[in-house]
Amino acid sequence: MVILEHSTWFIDVPRLTNELSVTSGTDKNNWHWIQMRGMLERVFSDRSPETKHYLALIRAPGTDAEAKRRMLEHFPDDLPRWFEVVMVSALSPAGSIARHPSLVPPMLEACGWAKVDAVALLVGDPLASLAREIGLPLIASELAEARMTGWLSTDRVADLNSQLNLIVRKPDNAVRGVVKATAAYWTKDEAEKAARDVLEDVRLLLVRASSESKPLRVVYDA
Repeated sequence: MVILEHSTWFIDVPRLTNELSVTSGTDKNNWHWIQMRGMLERVFSDRSPETKHYLALIRAPGTDAEAKRRMLEHFPDDLPRWFEVVMVSALSPAGSIARHPSLVPPMLEACGWAKVDAVALLVGDPLASLAREIGLPLIASELAEARMTGWLSTDRVADLNSQLNLIVRKPDNAVRGVVKATAAYWTKDEAEKAARDVLEDVRLLLVRASSESKPLRVVYDA
């Protein structure tokens, strides 16, 4: 896994739940299409750096007028993509693993983490569970079918933070894991420095998320 850029965002779940209240009916299968299109239009007209950065990372239409027109016309055919784009209104920057994010999985696996946990900080857990939590079961089903990931619940953040604290206190295996993973192109000293840099980025991210007690949207460009 090669991650070119990585970023995380706090999710304001009450706001997301309120703003994405776009269905009605007993089975929540009556869609408010005009409202949903309006939400997309507001996102596309938002000129803030944060929104632009988020859209660029998820490779959503930014300045391409034709791509935006197509999405506005056809979003009912791809509700997971609609969900991924419009959630930006409930996000706020939470930091990133800025230095060598691709080293996170080998570093954590060398410390005995399961692969699903080692990659969670980069790719997140299934977005279907987030959609289900805020009352969008049909979108949740489509997200599950598409196997889209990208969030960490508050409980998940707390669990990962607890596991990481054990590594921070005794980082020898983490350092060895990075040295082994980069042996073909870095010296031992370079790899050891990178390992400590990555570990610090991960630590700060999880400490910040734990202190805020908010779930995270995990976004990356691969």
